Amino acid sequence: MLFPCRNWRPTLAIKLSILVLVSCIIVTLWQPALWPWTTSIVFASHMILTIAGLIPRSTLLGPNITRLPQNAARRGEVAITIDDGPDPK
Repeated sequence: MLFPCRNWRPTLAIKLSILVLVSCIIVTLWQPALWPWTTSIVFASHMILTIAGLIPRSTLLGPNITRLPQNAARRGEVAITIDDGPDPK
């Protein structure tokens, strides 16, 4: 396995998103009338993470694996991709 889950560490963007979410929950509990604002802020935060996840070379959510190590085929490892390039076929 290239990156075992036990070695995973959240990036700064993910940590900030969690901080925004917790802050918005606290503000909403403190001032319920502000819920439209806090909901909008949480939505915007989640949209940033979603868009970052859809950009192929973005490292905002963590490192990208662009190719397998040389001995990966011998070890039976595979890479799964959802984009095979600009070829129309």
